[in-house]
Amino acid sequence: MKITRLASLWLTSLMVMTGALVAPAALAGQYNLCIDASGRHSYTQDPCPTGQKSIVRQYESTPPPKADDSSKPADTTNRISTENPQYQAVRDGNRQRELERRLLQLQRQLADSEQKMAAELQPMEADRDAIAGNNKTNRRAVVELSIADTRSRYQKYQDYVRSQIDEVKKELAALKARNP
Repeated sequence: MKITRLASLWLTSLMVMTGALVAPAALAGQYNLCIDASGRHSYTQDPCPTGQKSIVRQYESTPPPKADDSSKPADTTNRISTENPQYQAVRDGNRQRELERRLLQLQRQLADSEQKMAAELQPMEADRDAIAGNNKTNRRAVVELSIADTRSRYQKYQDYVRSQIDEVKKELAALKARNP
């Protein structure tokens, strides 16, 4: 009985030692770099085809690092608090610059829309005013409806842009009041 137990212990320790020696080998290997006549490279674990230059390269891969408690922050007091006055000043300054850029963009959009509306309405109004002859009232009314529709379409967009401008101005005023 003692011999079996000793043999079992010996066999177990032999397997552990063999595993320790083989494990790093499992993380190492080689590959072939094959270069054909036109200079193209290909990589393979198999031998290169005949007529191609073969370069054998070795590689080793390391196991991924183990997770441990050292990767976690030990002291949370070193982190920046959102209640820190300097952090708030930087955050508010960044937001203010962002809002100022947005305000300029919206003002440009509004000016562009007004110019496009004027450019589109001017020829329509000139056509309406040039209508003469029989049934001019009815023909002018049709053009007038087209003008009103175009004006309404632009007006809706301009109202939306103006509301966006008002929201940005309110937020800017609140930021400036908080950080004089």
